[in-house]
Amino acid sequence: MAATNSRKPRDSSPTTSVRLLSEIGTTNRKVAVEYVNPSITQALLQRGLDVIDAINIVEGARVIKSDDEISCIRWAWAVAEHGIARMQESVGPGVTEVQLWGYQPRKPGRLA
Repeated sequence: MAATNSRKPRDSSPTTSVRLLSEIGTTNRKVAVEYVNPSITQALLQRGLDVIDAINIVEGARVIKSDDEISCIRWAWAVAEHGIARMQESVGPGVTEVQLWGYQPRKPGRLA
């Protein structure tokens, strides 16, 4: 028997945006959209929403890093360094790029 995913896909349709604004009881009709898409923008406008380009807002928030984000970056850096080191050990005559990129550590999730 195949496993099923019980989570519903997230609906990001313009109709859902209008419904969610109504559910939280706001009269604010402004919706900030990170990547403005003409068809989505038109659909939101047709439903009475005011579309604002959110790229500057979002990019500003991405600049600020929490302690957890910094820890994740450091861990990802260490994992990348480990992978590069293992690739360097494996490279040699006759080894293809696909073989190098397909390298899998013996103990997933461990650096050593």
